Amino acid sequence: MGTEAQNPPSAAGRAALALTVNPIDRSLGSRLRDKRMASGLTPEQLAERLAIDPKDILSYEIGAKRISADRLLGIASVLGVRPAYFFGFRDEPDPPPDFNRKTPREEIASHRALSEQGLRLHRAFLTVKNDALRESIVALVVELAKGGGEGPLSGLKSTGEPRLAPEGARQSG
Repeated sequence: MGTEAQNPPSAAGRAALALTVNPIDRSLGSRLRDKRMASGLTPEQLAERLAIDPKDILSYEIGAKRISADRLLGIASVLGVRPAYFFGFRDEPDPPPDFNRKTPREEIASHRALSEQGLRLHRAFLTVKNDALRESIVALVVELAKGGGEGPLSGLKSTGEPRLAPEGARQSG
């Protein structure tokens, strides 16, 4: 028989614990307990799979002990859920994988390029002394962003200089 039935907390112990437990830890622990029980595992079985003390599982479940990110990943793996499940963010199944998505390495390279462009833009913007011109630049960038970069300045040469669209391609607005 599991530890749950052998050592239930006393009423006084539950009341004292309720005053000191973080509500997020309590909620996370409750979802952990529900998922563990739905999986048909005892605290001892889950602890064995995680190579930890069963008392830790019980402490997590009542919110008395905070779960580290590393431990949460392990628990989620054993129980077959995503870590976000424990926070209750979403219960619907994950969307199918997007095979056209950038790899993490491509995303990092893209982020670095954006950071470098942002820094160049920021430095250049700081050199503009005319308030009205700065406002116009901000308005231009905001409008370009709204249109997804489409418009008369949407094409850029590799030199970073704007390439104007042909007169017939301009949209009236």
